[in-house]
Amino acid sequence: MTGQRGQRHHVHVDVDSFVRDGFVAVRQAVDADTVAKCRDLIWAAMGQCGVRQDDRGTWRPLVEADSLGLSGEPFTAAYMAPGLTAAYDELIGPGRWRPSLDIGGR
Repeated sequence: MTGQRGQRHHVHVDVDSFVRDGFVAVRQAVDADTVAKCRDLIWAAMGQCGVRQDDRGTWRPLVEADSLGLSGEPFTAAYMAPGLTAAYDELIGPGRWRPSLDIGGR
């Protein structure tokens, strides 16, 4: 499969599963370092809302991502990971989606 900028990536997307279930797992689509940076920023932002990673008693049933003010790197890097852009192409069709310049921001 070919992702953004013509890079070749070995990603299989089960389109039938996506249509049936409304989601699909794309394994190892984003490198572990980028995922760790995203996770750390999310927990830091949630900490400012009183949610502590080490205390499940502070976990609320729902925290809206938009309310955390998370945008830019590394979220853009995760969204634009070659494995995911290849999956977007397979699910939506090459050239039928646009990269956002401000992922998660307003």
